[in-house]
Amino acid sequence: MISLRNLSEKEVKQTATMLEVLKVPEMRNRAFEMIYLWFLNAFLYYALSYNTNDLAGDPYLNFFVSGFIEFPSYALVFWGIKSWGRRPTLISCMAAGGMACAAILLVPSDTAWLSTTFAMVGKFCVTGSFGILYLYTTEVFPTSVRNATLGSCSMCARVGSILAPFVRDLGKATHETVPNVLYAFLALSGSLVTLLLPETRGLDLPDTLQEAADMGRPYRKGSAMESTPLTKQ
Repeated sequence: MISLRNLSEKEVKQTATMLEVLKVPEMRNRAFEMIYLWFLNAFLYYALSYNTNDLAGDPYLNFFVSGFIEFPSYALVFWGIKSWGRRPTLISCMAAGGMACAAILLVPSDTAWLSTTFAMVGKFCVTGSFGILYLYTTEVFPTSVRNATLGSCSMCARVGSILAPFVRDLGKATHETVPNVLYAFLALSGSLVTLLLPETRGLDLPDTLQEAADMGRPYRKGSAMESTPLTKQ
């Protein structure tokens, strides 16, 4: 009975809230960085999906390809996070997606099929980066706030998905190049923000805010994170 009571008290002490995350500078910055990544990935994913009907070529074929490319995208990402790590794969996906959207701006009007190709490449890359975030987010936050932070990030992603359909109207009200400029800017900025996050491949999942804050730092003697990494995952 005493051991159960002690275990219960220990679990209570290890439980934290989002407010406590915001009190730790490293974790506060990380939370805002992940929220931004979730927002822009959801925004880009749904905006590029809704944009399928506006692409040159057969709309039915475009719709099919837009959905089908998600399968190889997830397969490539799965290989990437196992071989390269979470952060390099996420950076590569977002940078490549941003460059693909930027390349659309340079395509001559008489080669519209090339614009469609670049748009599909952008969708391919954003699909992969969005998939990585689900795993990456659970690894950069500690057990005590893992559910809370994942839920907060997911909530902000819904805001991005709500705003995504209005990009088409923005392009019609301003200039047709505005949507792709916005897509490229968001994706490339996301790749830069990812540079601020720690790599988590092969590391133990953090249990406390301090352990999570120490991720990415050189191990200090006596640190809670000073341990032998697990086998590569």
